[in-house]
Amino acid sequence: FLPIVLISGCAKPDKVATFGSPVDGVFYTVEIYDGFGLGSGTTSVYAHFERNGKSKKMLVLQGDDLTVAKIIWNGPNDVTLCLGTGFTEIFRNEVTLSLGDSPEPSETISNHLQEHCDAR
Repeated sequence: FLPIVLISGCAKPDKVATFGSPVDGVFYTVEIYDGFGLGSGTTSVYAHFERNGKSKKMLVLQGDDLTVAKIIWNGPNDVTLCLGTGFTEIFRNEVTLSLGDSPEPSETISNHLQEHCDAR
C-alpha cells in the first residue's frame, strides 16, 4: 500500500483541462488521475496565479470519481464549480493566492459548488 501512495503522490495527472478567468494571470485547472488497481480515479481542481515571473497554485476541490462538468466565472473573483458525479473530499470556498510578502500582488477568489448547472 505504501509504495502506491508514494508513487501516486508524485504522479502527473492523466488529463488536465485549463479554464481561464477574466483576470490576467489567474486560471483554474482540473487534473484527473486515473485509479490504480481497484481504486477509483481522483479529480483535483487548482487555482493558479501567475504574474511577473512568479506563480502560486492552491488546491480548491478534490474527490474520488468526481466529474467537474464546467467552471463558470461569475465575475473576476467569483467562481462556480459545476459538479456531475462523484464524492467531494476537500473543498475550499475561498482561496487567496499571494506571490510573496506585502505589497506583492495577490488574488482572493470565492468558490461555489453547484450540481446540475446545465441551465446556466
